[in-house]
Amino acid sequence: MKKKVLVSTLTFLVFIGCSAQTMTFNVMRPSAVNVPDNIKSIAIIDRSVVENSDRNLIEKGLTAEWLGKDELSSKFALDGLINVLESSNRFGVVRTGKTLIKSGTAKAFPEPFTWEDIETLCTEYKVEGVISLEIYDSDYIIPTNMAGVTIGFRLYDLAARSIIDERQLSHEIFWGGNVTTQGGAINRLLEKEKARRSVSYDAGVMYGQRVSPSWYTISRRYYRKGKGDKNLEMGSRMMDVNNWKSSIDYLKMAVNSNKRKVSGRAAHNLAVVYEINGELETAKKWAQDAWGLYKNKDSRNYSFILGERMDEQALLEE
Repeated sequence: MKKKVLVSTLTFLVFIGCSAQTMTFNVMRPSAVNVPDNIKSIAIIDRSVVENSDRNLIEKGLTAEWLGKDELSSKFALDGLINVLESSNRFGVVRTGKTLIKSGTAKAFPEPFTWEDIETLCTEYKVEGVISLEIYDSDYIIPTNMAGVTIGFRLYDLAARSIIDERQLSHEIFWGGNVTTQGGAINRLLEKEKARRSVSYDAGVMYGQRVSPSWYTISRRYYRKGKGDKNLEMGSRMMDVNNWKSSIDYLKMAVNSNKRKVSGRAAHNLAVVYEINGELETAKKWAQDAWGLYKNKDSRNYSFILGERMDEQALLEE
């Protein structure tokens, strides 16, 4: 049953479009971190604000509204993280709106939350786990137009009383061309916040892909013609309009052509169709035939790529 759900989901979302000889679609990759099944929902906390002399009178645990949350670039790192988590449908996500003050420096993890704190948060937001942004430090260098950010997250599992993941990562982007005039430097100052928001969002996406299954885009070459074979041409046109059943019927007739090149191209196209439909074993069989039986060079590595995708699928089913 679980496998059928995954295949159905991929079939529904998979096709985005195609160009002359390339078909592009989305597939899901497993996360790098194995999050236990008991964690169905996660609360998101911002604990990256550093305590300093300007805030001596601010009590730890103040909500973001007191600290001007909308002005904090860390918000955009959380936006990127939450977007990945929600798009995977793996977790229920609760954005708490809390910004907690930490001791120490911007680029270092503070002491972990106590398990009493985690239990309080999980009870309050009715979740099983907490992801806490505990490092956030951004920079923007005008002469090079480089925006950079360092972030660090912890993922807390209440049931196991375990920190499943603790990860610090850095990300940089170049924002526009080089600045050579005073006016250009002034304009870059105005662009500074946009750059910080963009690099922060991207970094949040990167961490989200670490702890959650996530969608990514792949492209596959397919053939539209071959030695005037009408079945191959009809099969490729049916691929263009997502009519997978008809495309399979025409392409299987093309495989039986007395022309090896046509058979190889048709077998390759069949592998692409079956991959799009989530039938990876069948796709791999056709890719192997396309190269092994019909010597279609573009199919030589395709069967190995499909083997890697089968391994990813097995992880997703777990």
